This record gives sequence, C-alpha cells and structure tokens, in this order.
Amino acid sequence: MLKLKKFNKYYLPTKIYFGSGILKYLPDILETKGERVYLVVGKHVLKDKTFKKVKDSFPKIKIKVFSKIPPKPNVTQIENVRHLIRDFGTDLIIAIGGGSVLDTAKSAAILANNKGTLIDFLTKKRKLNKKGISFIAIPTTAGTGSEVTPWATIWGENKIKYSLSSPLMFPLAAICDPRLTLSMPPFLTACTGLDVLSQATEAYWSIHSTPFSDIHAAQGMSLAINNLENAVKKPKELFYREQMMLATIETGQAFSQTATTAVHSVSYPMTAFFNIPHGHACALTLSMFLKYNYDVTGKDCNDKRGPEFVKKKIMEVVKNLGCNTVNEACNKINGVMKSIGLETSLSKVGITDVETIIKHGLTSNKVANNPRFVTKKILRKLLEKIY
Repeated sequence: MLKLKKFNKYYLPTKIYFGSGILKYLPDILETKGERVYLVVGKHVLKDKTFKKVKDSFPKIKIKVFSKIPPKPNVTQIENVRHLIRDFGTDLIIAIGGGSVLDTAKSAAILANNKGTLIDFLTKKRKLNKKGISFIAIPTTAGTGSEVTPWATIWGENKIKYSLSSPLMFPLAAICDPRLTLSMPPFLTACTGLDVLSQATEAYWSIHSTPFSDIHAAQGMSLAINNLENAVKKPKELFYREQMMLATIETGQAFSQTATTAVHSVSYPMTAFFNIPHGHACALTLSMFLKYNYDVTGKDCNDKRGPEFVKKKIMEVVKNLGCNTVNEACNKINGVMKSIGLETSLSKVGITDVETIIKHGLTSNKVANNPRFVTKKILRKLLEKIY
C-alpha cells in the first residue's frame, strides 16, 4: 500500500469527451443549450465545416460569433470580448480553436461575472470569486491543454506575460476530436507538440507534483515523445493525431495540478521579444533544465522532499522518455527537435540578446516551482551553453 507523507489533492471538474468524430454528438453532450450562445472561434474555423456543425447545433437559439483573436491576446482585446459577451446576455460560451482562442473565451467567461478590471485580477489586486458563464472548449490543436486547465495566458502592453487563474476557470466540458487537428500545418504541429512535452516533463519534476499528477504527466511525456515526429511528418494519419491529442489531455490534467516551472518561465521573453513560438521556446531549454535539475544538491534543492527525491524524479523522466541516462534523454529531445525541423540553439533562432531573457525570464511563481533554485547568474551560464 502506498504511504503518503502528506495529503495530496486532485481537482478537475471539467468533463472530457475524447474520440475521433465525437463533435457530431455535440447536441447530445450539451447539458444546457443556453438561450444566448456566444461562439468564440479562430479565423480559420469560420471557413471550416466544423463551424457549421457547431452552429447548426443551435437552430432556434440566438447566436453571436467573435473571431478577431490574435496569436497573443492582450489585456485590451480580452476586455473587449468580455464586454461583448456580457452585453449580449450570454449564458453559454463555446470556443473553437487553438490555445489563444480558448484562453480568450475562458478569460471572458469568468470576467463577465466578476467586477473589476482585468489588470486588477492579473496583478492580484482583486480576486475572482464568482463562477463565470458556462464555457465549453473545443480545441483544434494538440498542445496548450487549455481545454482542461484553470488558467489563461494574457499578454500585457509591455510584452509581459500574465496568467489569469482560478479554480473557477475550469471549462464545463472539453470536446476533444482529433479530426479537428488534421489540418494543422507541420510547423504548428511541431511547436504545439513540444509544448506538450515540456508541460508534461515540468509537471513531473514540479515541487507540487503528486502521485496523481505523475500518472498523467508520465503518460503525456511518453505519448508526446513517441508520436510527435510522425504527427509532423505524416499529418493526415489520424492515429498520430489521436495520440498527440491524448498526450495533450493527459498533460493538461497533470500541470493543471502542478503548474509549470523554469522552462516555461524562460520561454516567455523568447516569445515576447524575439517572436519564437511558445512551444519551440520551451523546448530550447528543456534538455538544459533536465540536466541542471538532475545535478541538484542539498544546498540548492527547492523541493522539501530533498535532493535524492528530485534525482529520482528526474531519472523517472528519463525512463518515461525511453532512455537510460540523462545525457541520452537530452540528446533524444534535441534529436526530435531537429527531426521536425526546429533549431536547438538560441543563436540559430535569432535570439541576439541573452540579457533580455535573463532580465525577464525568471518569473517568481514559475522559478519557485522548479526543483532546483535558479538565479540570474546561473541562468546566464546555462544559456551560454546553448547559444
């Protein structure tokens, strides 16, 4: 029998529906059809038959559609969607698209029922305390995991990345149909897939990992590392799309409990200042932090469970990646990146100023979640090795 030294918790109220072709059962899945439905969709979705299928599910209901969502939604844009949704008297929001679309809809859903500006909630001056409008997520990418997590990424006007978060933000349901990802271009598949791999790995070594989150993180890692190359190179083969969407769901369930760590923290300025796609930005330092975290000592361990526990967790990560040593796992991660056409060094992706990354790359909550302490001085040395 497993003996736990502390209490562990797991909370995921989102109902998950997964399977190829499941979207056609949307009318049966919906517990409430709502009387005024707002569809928040990616621009590409408007031209797809998926949009018509969803819209046809509400033949006698008032519907509004919003599709002007940028890749990096900012505070002003989300406030705009919030007011549109509230003014319409919306009682159900359905988002169809990638992570930015889902995050925009998720944010607007919770903000519509809470008083205060978005920036007040982002800076913790106010707390979200009321449940939002019912929100259903229909992802068209396999990567962000937004369909099963309680937060959303929002960009400030000053290129600073914020996270809006609350247990009240979990979607009511996630309808995950791998067929919707068949049209993803190879580059997008590669970047979002690496985001999955990074999220799963970080969830596993997070100081907040639990036996429950580990189950999902291990599955996410294994599915991602074993199927990403084929998903990129054989984009029309449904099997690999199914495996990558399943990896996303498993991973989302893991890091919804643990949050991410230093890898994600360092990725944000790469995206904000150098326009490196998020998943690629994460992958650039994934192997670097894998080795760094394994070399933890009693002096710099950030996990109360101790350095030996952290080393054990890192070796379990190595095994989940199908490897026997840390170096082998690092080489495998970088090998997958190269195989799917993505560079592994900072200089080759156009990062010309490492100091910008060092200045903005250590967000307190993410670094505090990493199993080994990271300082600006340490980060500089690490980044020099992959430049």
